[in-house]
Amino acid sequence: MKNIDVLSVKVVREKEVPFAEDLKFNSSTKVGEFLINYIGDNDREAIVVLLLDAQLNINAVHTVAIGTLSEVATHPREVFKLAVLKNAASIILAHNHPGCSMIPSEADIQLTKKMVEVGELLRIKVIDHFIVSCDNYISLKEKDLM
Repeated sequence: MKNIDVLSVKVVREKEVPFAEDLKFNSSTKVGEFLINYIGDNDREAIVVLLLDAQLNINAVHTVAIGTLSEVATHPREVFKLAVLKNAASIILAHNHPGCSMIPSEADIQLTKKMVEVGELLRIKVIDHFIVSCDNYISLKEKDLM
């Protein structure tokens, strides 16, 4: 007879990070400033996801992957894993450019489009994708690149 594992999944809070009093995503400036402080100074590219509820309140931030100086690889399952576990209604993608270039690469744009497609299948809307540096950010939504 073969045994089958009985599993459970638990989301663990690693730490808390400060954010503006109003945790609602109603300003790209507020989110951009938070992301600059959170990953803008990283020496390697990192992809993070902000998890939002149905009222666009930001409930959590999750670092999905950390890459090299010039690239980071990820897969939709890693991007959406915690969004599913935390019952997020929508997400905001973000990654940093350590070289401080604010120009989205073709890979950045394709990643965004892929995540939007996957989000539609999961019914978890991808609201925006931010690229941040040590002192600046851009919103791909505002640049009509989504």
